[in-house]
Amino acid sequence: MPRARRGAEDLDLPSFVPVPRPGGGSRLLARLPEPDARAYEGLVEAALPAIERALGPEVVANRALPGPGVRLEPVAAARARHRAALAALLRARDVRAVLVLDVADFYPSTAPVAVERALRWAGGPALAEPLGRLLRSLGERGVRGLPVGPEPSAVLANAVLGPLDAALRGAELRHLRWVDDVIAPAPGPDAARRGLDRAFGALDALGLAANPRKTRILTEPEEVRAMARWGVPSGPPR
Repeated sequence: MPRARRGAEDLDLPSFVPVPRPGGGSRLLARLPEPDARAYEGLVEAALPAIERALGPEVVANRALPGPGVRLEPVAAARARHRAALAALLRARDVRAVLVLDVADFYPSTAPVAVERALRWAGGPALAEPLGRLLRSLGERGVRGLPVGPEPSAVLANAVLGPLDAALRGAELRHLRWVDDVIAPAPGPDAARRGLDRAFGALDALGLAANPRKTRILTEPEEVRAMARWGVPSGPPR
């Protein structure tokens, strides 16, 4: 395995495997060196109870299963819960618009400092520094942001976007979040725009931004009805 030198220390380099995206293009899955993978899982496992307690029910994908290690709910079960919850939200009589939001380049754009803040927010401050240090070390070896692929990254991703959930709740919008994809029914376009403004502010504070190609407010009745058929994004949680 290729190695990098940091001071007097030799470190193994991660490897990357391209995989196709469901919507086209590809992304790089990171295969971490074994010592880093063990350290990553151990730190996230220790933070897991605090993170899960901090997340609300609107966060659907990548919820952790009880027991040792970092194990996530199967995708099929999470999708079924998402579809049922979305259908219930859209059945509300006052829904006249739907805010749809996606975070641009989410995993690679998530800086270690955002992960550290998320752990402090969730109630795991003692783990913030060692996890941030590990992610910075991986960054020096070619991993941008959160490594794509390892399950611990999915847990941290949920925690990082906790302030986005809080911003939408503060705008009095009920919403669902599938990793970084958000659907928030609203009583009208003005309410949806207020929610979007708050979401922009929360993302900016995290060093993130919305994807302009995938972020919009739906107002046509047929568009709103179509959301129930759409359900969840295609492809597995990132």
